[in-house]
Parts: sequence; C-alpha cells; structure tokens
Amino acid sequence: MTAMKVGDGIFSVTVPTPFAVGPVNIYIVVKENRMMLVDAGANTDEAWEVLLRALRDLNKRPEDVDVIVLTHHHPDHTGLVDRFPEAIPVCGHPRLEPWLTKDRAFKERYDRYFRDLAVRLGIPSAFLDRMPKLDHYLRYGGRRALTHKLDDGDAVPGFEEWKVCYAPGHAQSHIALLRDDGVLIGGDVLLEHISSNAIVEPPYNDSEPAPHTLLQYRSTLKKCGDWPIRTVLPGHGQAFAFDGRLIAQKLSEQEERRNRIYELIKSGKRTALDISIALFPDAWKKQLDLVLSEVIGHLDWLKSDGLITVNEANGVELYEPAE
Repeated sequence: MTAMKVGDGIFSVTVPTPFAVGPVNIYIVVKENRMMLVDAGANTDEAWEVLLRALRDLNKRPEDVDVIVLTHHHPDHTGLVDRFPEAIPVCGHPRLEPWLTKDRAFKERYDRYFRDLAVRLGIPSAFLDRMPKLDHYLRYGGRRALTHKLDDGDAVPGFEEWKVCYAPGHAQSHIALLRDDGVLIGGDVLLEHISSNAIVEPPYNDSEPAPHTLLQYRSTLKKCGDWPIRTVLPGHGQAFAFDGRLIAQKLSEQEERRNRIYELIKSGKRTALDISIALFPDAWKKQLDLVLSEVIGHLDWLKSDGLITVNEANGVELYEPAE
C-alpha cells in the first residue's frame, strides 16, 4: 500500500523527487466525506503515478480532493498542483504567491539579486552559472494561483481543527499545520535526521531588505518549542514523537558552526566563498547555492552580534573580526 496511515485520518505518501534531498512526503487528511492534501511533490510523471496509486488505495480520485495546502514554495512541495482540477482550492502563505504564479517581475528581481550577490561574495566568473536562476529552480514546481491565503493563526477552510503556524527561515512562505490533538504537519521546519537549510532569498519586494534567514529560522525553532506538539509529520523522513531535544540539538549545531566560521575569520580576512570552501571542500562545487546559504546565514548572525565587520575590495565583501 502506497498510502501509510500515520495518524487519525492522516495518510502519508512518499513520492520521489529529482533533487538531492530525496523523496518528499505528501499528506492526505480525510475527515468524514472531505479530503485535504498537504503538499504536492515535484512535477514528474513518476511522482504523479505514486500519488494516484495512493489515492486509489483509499478509494479516492484526484477530483475528490477538497483543498490543497502548500507548506512552502520549494518545488519539491508544489509541483503536482498542476495536475489537479482547476476547481480545487489551493491554499498557502501570501508570500508563496509569486513563486506559484511565476510572476515575471519577481523572477527578474530574484535573478538580479543573485547576480549582484555572486559578485559581492567573490564567486569567480567560471562559477557564476552555478548561482540559482529562478526558471531553472522552479522547473519542477507547480503553476497555479492561490485561492486562499493563510497566515499565522488562521484555520484551514473546511478543516478548522488545523491551525496555521507561520514558520519562516527555511522559506519566507513557510507554514505548518497544527491540529488540536498535537499533530503537526510541519513541511521542512522540523526534520529529524537532516538539516533544514535556511535558504537565502531576495527581498520580497523593492521596499524590503533581504531577510536574514538563519536568524529567522532560529526564532522559528524557539517558537516551535512553545507549540503543543506531540507528533511531527515532516516533509522528509518518518513521523516522530516530538520533544525539546531536537530543537536544542539544532540550535547547538548552528552555534558550533557559527563558532567555527568566527575562528576562520579571526585567522585572516575571508570572503564568503573562502569560508564555503573551507567548510565544505567537496559540496561547494556541487551545491554552491545551498552551501552559500549556510555560510551567509552564519555571517549575518556574527554581524548582528557585532563580532565581525564587512569591508569591500574591488566590489567583493571581506569579513574580518570587529575591533
């Protein structure tokens, strides 16, 4: 059976993705004669066939879905919305909208931001094509308009026992769903065996600065500790019982990495690329965008605490200890 029961009226479907993170979970929530889908995998024929088999296991069809909720905009969570009937409502955080509609102005801002960022970080011209381009990034993502926008404290239409918890950091559009019995459908906010990278994003609009995503994610993790969670149904991996140890572990690992980066900077001026190569001597060539997100997040943290300063030489940012 491809649909695995993981809670009262909740079934998990693990579908393949073309990404290094591996498979992703889609959750089917059945309540009386209504059905909610949480997340939608990557837009591949293989993933769609797995999901169709899971629906058949439950004697359901795609058109039986009453509402789709997307936890965030990353393409491994949005892709298959394209394959459901247009009449089915699609819900998500307001900041998911331009990613899902593939808004042209937003795409231009995204690509321009990362072109400029690459120069500031000291990326050699030979590696500039490894910086993310939005069209490339979203090729497996869905394209639909949101019909309902959900924010912190809202209830899911037709499934009011599920409350929305805004959880930015991994993505600016990230929400989790918490049921009144302590079950959290968490997307990528709480993952047990892999890290949830606080991915760098451009400003949402021209009037905002770029977010400090790692600092956001640390705040979100601490907030999760106050939520009445008993069980986490994550975007990747198996369901797990929740206690505060996971949050403490993740916060501690972030602190260890921050300290390591600080020691590197104390030994001499560094660019973000220098630090990336020192920390991830193999991965930086294969996953430059994710590696830089990790490094930039910790540099933001060190800057906010006044431990390092940034100077510029020939358009490239150099980090050094604060005097």
